[in-house]
Amino acid sequence: MLSRSEIEKKLVKKVQTTKERYKAAHLRFSAVSSEIPSGLPHPDGRDRIRMAGEEYYSAMAAYNLALREFNTFLVDGSVPDYLNRDRSAEE
Repeated sequence: MLSRSEIEKKLVKKVQTTKERYKAAHLRFSAVSSEIPSGLPHPDGRDRIRMAGEEYYSAMAAYNLALREFNTFLVDGSVPDYLNRDRSAEE
């Protein structure tokens, strides 16, 4: 069974990991977007921007979820389902 401090460590690690992914995706999106000074991308450029935007959105959503899970745990003591499954498997 996971202790409260073990759960907190796992949630903090998830926040840190998703934050790094979000920051990297943001940098990639900004770099791809800034490669088009005229604002009119080359046909291949549109796909690069779309893919970078999708990656950025996905990373932002994962970071947002990790933050919400961590905050909910701190405020309410609610453990995310995937950690509850880990807890019950150990019992």
